[in-house]
Amino acid sequence: MLENEFIQHSFIALLLGFIIGVQREMRNHYDNSKDFGGGRTFAIISLIGYLSAFVNGFASFFVVVAFLATAFILIAVNVLNSINEKQRGTTTEFAALTAFLIGALLNFVEPKFVIFCAVVLLLVLNLKDKIQELEKYIAKDDLNAAVLFLTMTFVVLPVLPDKAIDDFGLFVPYNIWLMVVLIAGISFAGYIAVRVFGSGKGIVLTGLLGGLISSTAVTLSLSRKAAANPELSQKVAVGIMLASTIMLARALFVIFLLNQALLHHLIVAFVIAFCASIAVAVYFYYKSKKDSFEDTPIEYKNPFDLKEALILGLFFGLIIALVKLSKEYIGDSGVYAVSFISGISDVDAIILSLSGVAGNTIGISVAGIGVAIAVITNNISKFLICYFIGTKELAKTAGIYYLAACVTLGAFVF
Repeated sequence: MLENEFIQHSFIALLLGFIIGVQREMRNHYDNSKDFGGGRTFAIISLIGYLSAFVNGFASFFVVVAFLATAFILIAVNVLNSINEKQRGTTTEFAALTAFLIGALLNFVEPKFVIFCAVVLLLVLNLKDKIQELEKYIAKDDLNAAVLFLTMTFVVLPVLPDKAIDDFGLFVPYNIWLMVVLIAGISFAGYIAVRVFGSGKGIVLTGLLGGLISSTAVTLSLSRKAAANPELSQKVAVGIMLASTIMLARALFVIFLLNQALLHHLIVAFVIAFCASIAVAVYFYYKSKKDSFEDTPIEYKNPFDLKEALILGLFFGLIIALVKLSKEYIGDSGVYAVSFISGISDVDAIILSLSGVAGNTIGISVAGIGVAIAVITNNISKFLICYFIGTKELAKTAGIYYLAACVTLGAFVF
């Protein structure tokens, strides 16, 4: 039994090391660069790792000594190669050390875990081109924003009080900041997508990616585009429709994360409204497909600007307080009024607020109506942007879309 296991693990170590080495060899071939080792070298290194771990059962610390010896050899190779090359990375050397550890692990854990580690290593090694391509689009400010996101999520959020800090029980810092992280995270994903793919890659991409960040911003920008180029009004309307349709999907996703009961109450209405919206958008897309469409770059604010995040947090806190106070002192009509006012500019705050209190402070049906009111109000607001900033043709085309979206949503909620 021990002999069979030894043969099996030795073969796996050789195979995994060989695959890793072949990847490095092919990378050197594509880059037209020279580096130490290939499939055979890495196979031997991985086998040495397994054999060292196996011998470690009879001679303590043997695997440690073997690892250090391998590291020393790799350092020496790197130094010698660096003499002939001005700029040289160390990825291959670290990959070789990892191959050694992968082989050694076979003596301690099941092969499936070792194979998983090898696959992850291959995935990381193959990311070089993608990372270099990403560096072209990601600026220093974007990296700072990503660091800020991590700080907000894993440093600030855990230390915030998870109980109300006021006598009325309105403001729970942890819940408010969690909402900021959630919405900013979704927006940041869309923002990075726009930076990578570009905001002027065509009407479909502009609408789809823009809807992840701000459908209102897309509507405003494309309405100005239509005003400057009236002949493109119908084509521009498609981008606005797609952005607003993505807004519906985004709203439902947020509800899914925060309140399953509210999701079950609204999912049919939102899915039907989404289908009706996408159907109208597809119809006008094919109807205007013969028209030309120039790239339409849209500038978006980075959602992880610290000032913007603080303002967003204050706004969320205010909306939550208004919803609770309205329900207590005015009733359901107060909640609807807050939903209407909040939906004029944005739906995130009110959807987050209602999702957080639905089933507790207010009923599920009341929260569902409030969400629908906010979405419908936001659509009407964007229609008015098309009418007053865009063209009559744009307003007419977009109006058909918003009528379909609002009627289908309202019919299944109210």
